[in-house]
Parts: sequence; C-alpha cells; structure tokens
Amino acid sequence: MRPIAFFPLSTWLILTSVFILSVCPVWGQNTTSSTGSLVSHSADKPNPYVREFEKLKEAQQLYQEAVAKRDSAQLSEACYLLSKRYRTLGDFVTSEMWAIKSLRIRERSGPLNELGKLYIQLSGNCVTTNRYQEAYVYAHRALATFQSIQSERGLISAYSILAGVHSLQSGSKIALKDKSFFLSLDSTFYYNRLAEEIARKLNDPKELAMIHIALGGAWQQRDPHRSIAYLKKALGFFTAAKTDHSIVGIRIGLADAYLATGRPQTAFKFLEQAKHIYFSQHLAHHDLLGALENTYAKYYRQTGNLEQAIAHLEKAHEIKTKALKMDREGAISRLSLAYGAEQKEAQLKAQQHEIALNKEKLRSQWQIIVAVCLLVFATGSMSYVFFRLFRKNQRISRQNADLVKEQNHRVKNNLQLVSSLLNLQAKKLSDQAARKAVEESQLRVQAIGMLHRQLYDGTNLIEVEVTAFIPDIVHGVFQVYGFNQQLVHYEFSAFYLHVDKAVPLGLILNELTTNACKYAFPNHQAASFKIACYRKGSTVCLQVIDNGPGFTHTLPRSSFGMQLIHMLAGQLDADYSFTKKDGTAFSLSFKL
Repeated sequence: MRPIAFFPLSTWLILTSVFILSVCPVWGQNTTSSTGSLVSHSADKPNPYVREFEKLKEAQQLYQEAVAKRDSAQLSEACYLLSKRYRTLGDFVTSEMWAIKSLRIRERSGPLNELGKLYIQLSGNCVTTNRYQEAYVYAHRALATFQSIQSERGLISAYSILAGVHSLQSGSKIALKDKSFFLSLDSTFYYNRLAEEIARKLNDPKELAMIHIALGGAWQQRDPHRSIAYLKKALGFFTAAKTDHSIVGIRIGLADAYLATGRPQTAFKFLEQAKHIYFSQHLAHHDLLGALENTYAKYYRQTGNLEQAIAHLEKAHEIKTKALKMDREGAISRLSLAYGAEQKEAQLKAQQHEIALNKEKLRSQWQIIVAVCLLVFATGSMSYVFFRLFRKNQRISRQNADLVKEQNHRVKNNLQLVSSLLNLQAKKLSDQAARKAVEESQLRVQAIGMLHRQLYDGTNLIEVEVTAFIPDIVHGVFQVYGFNQQLVHYEFSAFYLHVDKAVPLGLILNELTTNACKYAFPNHQAASFKIACYRKGSTVCLQVIDNGPGFTHTLPRSSFGMQLIHMLAGQLDADYSFTKKDGTAFSLSFKL
C-alpha cells in the first residue's frame, strides 16, 4: 500500500473531489509557514476547529438521547454523525468504528439512502487509510444501494468514489472472491463521465465542479495540458462560492500542471496565490500545506535553484513528522479501546444467544413431559406432539449452527479490523524496530483470522481442513515479504484439525515462515521451502525445511519467536526439534 501522507498531486485532487477536503487534526499550538518558521496561533485568530468540536458534542448528545429512547433509527443516525465528525477531526479509527456500528443497524432495514451514505463513508475511510480493495467493495455496495432506490445524487457519489479508487491505484490488481482485475485510468474517465451526465441533468454546478477536479487530476497523469482546462473551470466555481480549502487545493493543482507542461513562471503565480489565501484565512490543513511545500520544491528544482528546492522539501518533511508524532501515542490507545469494545460486544451477544437457547431447551423439556402424559390418553395426540418437538429441535440445531457461524464471522471481522489498524499504525511508526514488531504482530493476527474465515466459509463449524489452512498462512507471509509462492513445496495427507489445535499450529507455522523469509531466502539464488503435514493414526506430524544458512541452537532461544514456538508447542503437548543440515529443519508431533 502507498503511504498516507503527501500524495502525488493527481491523487490529492481525486481525494478533494470525492470527500470535499476533509479537515485534518490540529497539531497542538503550531503550524508551519511558507518561510519555514513556526507560526503560533494567537488568541485573536479564528480557530477553524472550534465549530467542529461543537458539532461533535451535538452528535454525542444525540447518541445519548437515542440510547435512552431505544430508537434504532435515531441511534443509527447518531452513529453516522459521530463517524462524520471524527473523520473531519482526522480520527479515522474512531470514525470507522462508529460507521460500522451504524451499518449493523441500517443493513437490517434493507436498501435506503442512509445505508448508501454509510457505504460511501466507509469507502472514504478505506481510501484515506490506503485500503483500496475494501474501498472498492464498499463503493460497489453503495452503487448497488443507490441504483435500487434510484437516487441520482447518491449515484454521483458512488461513481465519483469508484473513479477515485481507479485513479489512485491505476495499474494495481484487485482480487475479489469470484474474480480479479486491474484498475485503470480508462475506468476513471468512464465513471467520471457517468457522474457528469447525472450532474448536468440535475443542473448542479457544485457537483460539476467537483467532477472537473477529479477529471483534472486524472488527466494530469496522462496529459497535463488537458487537466488545466478542467481545473480552471472548477476554480471559477469555488472562487465564486468562497470555499478557501478547495481554492488553495485547485491552485496548487494548477501550479503542478503548469510545471508538468514546462511553464514554471505561471506555476509560481498560482503557488503564491495559494500561499496567500492559506495564511491570510488561517487555514489548518497539513495535507494542503505539505502539498504546497512539495510543489514549491518542484518549481525551484525545475528553475535550477536546488538550495531552495531542498529547503522546501525539508519543510514538507517537517510537516509530515510533526503530524505523525502527534498521532503516534493516540493511535495505539485507540486501537486497544476499539478492539476491547468489539470483544466485549461479541461476548455479550454470545451470552444473550446462550440464554435464549437455554430457554428454548427448557421449554422443549416441558413439552416432552406433557407429551409423555398425553401418551396415556391418545396415541394420535402423542404423535402430533412428537412431530412438533422434532421440528422445534431441528430449529434449535440450526440456531446453534448459526450462532457458531456468527461468532466465527464476528471474530474474523474483528481480527481483520485489528490487522488493518496494526497496518495503519505500522505505516505511521518511524522507529524501524517498533514498525517491525507491529508488522509481525499483524501477521500473527492474520494467521488466526484465516482460521476463523475458513470456519465461517466451511461446512464444518469447529474443524478446518489442513490442506487449505496451511497454504493460506504461508501465502499471507510470502505476500508481505514479496516472495514467490513457487518456492514452497507441500506434502499433505488430507485430514481435519480441531480449532483448539489449529490455532497454535497455525501460529507456529507463521513464525517459521516469517523466520525463513527474514533469514533463509534473502541473498539466496536457489531458495527452497518445504512443508509436510500428515497424520499417522492419532498423531499429527509437521515438518518445515529450508535451505538457508541455518542458525545456532543457543541464540534463537532468547528471541520472542522461539519463546512463542516453545509456548505453543506446550499448549499442543507436542515434541519438537530443530536440526541444521544444508539449512534448517523443524519437526513437531502431537497427539489428537
């Protein structure tokens, strides 16, 4: 995935058109001026975030009222508003949590305009956090929802965000459940044309201006000369509407386009105008300021003033570092709170299901007693009662199966959310050791998530098929480290493994594969990796062999990975060993 901060201008323009320039968080009491010095926000200058915090308090009050009234429609709307407010303030983790809560309520009501807006909101969050595949899925759900209710304005939003995803990830591959395909600029132009047709039909100049920004950003990747005309049309509208953030962004985009077409002096005029508006209107938007500094650097590099170009690049880096520093501690705290809340909610729902099932079972027992009594008086009545009991027991069995599948589905979704949050946090960490630790933790979470995905997708509720489970884990690790799947040679005997055994076995395999990717495969011209897993009677055997340089038996014992393998082998009550011969061989066996 691409980093979040400081997008190329074409990417930034697409985000402007889709999300109408969401406001990013304030960095304490300072911001960076165009001359590189820090400018303090004095008490007499307007603070652009005061109104946003007031709106957040209003949404929180609405949520409390909805909880007190137990009004599901009002509760869903309150959750949606909280998601919007937190997104405006730059807290995308909390924003997504509230959006998902609102979505759980809305999806039960069928296709509605509010449901489509939620899908758009979630797609926007995924784009901002560089989860483009999820953004694509949510955008298509929004498109299907708006098509079913025939909402033309909703279709403009859906087409625009689909165009944005195609432009942002042009040339990248999207892999969905039933198909995979490449994103392209041609699709960007196609979706923008569909949105433009509806906007012209509605005679909506604001929507047309936003679409012109998107088209300008797309054309800048293919033909910068054509992008200028679109951006100027959009600039005319937003200048008349006095929308300062959009005016600054479009002027930066025009400067970038003029630089791309070899007209640096014209570009410099637009940069100076953008800088004047930004500081005279006391705007606080670090993406805008970063884009401004980067474009200044492009201008000075093109005009041969390398000293000024380097100075502006350093300012852009300083802005990025300051924003990441303010987010760092808060993101980890929000991750723990979000995961804890989801875990408690899942546990509470499981308990409620269990209570309901116990009541059903108790009711069934009383019916059996009554049936036995009726047996004395009438055989016909007894047969009828037993038929009723048989149908009820079938329903209870289906409810039990549905409950287990629902639990596996929720655990899988929660683990996927944790993995995404860990990925977001890793990208924001500047310390390599900390980033490495978070990325390895993400791989462990993904390994457990794969298990629960197979439990949910399969017909066996508490067992997984080894021949499908093991390759999924290895594929996930190889994909992260960029190795070819053809390196792996599998030898399996087909059998099912209980979830209690599959989790520790999957984590052990995740650690071994990670170690091979880190130490065995790099700088190896003929790397190979062999995994054998088979069952002999009641014994399961696992062998993992690579042809790397191997390791000594004393040093890895102190590592976290080796300690984890030792602990997980203890959970399995397994025997394991490492041998070094033309590489490293690991063997493990345990009883079922």
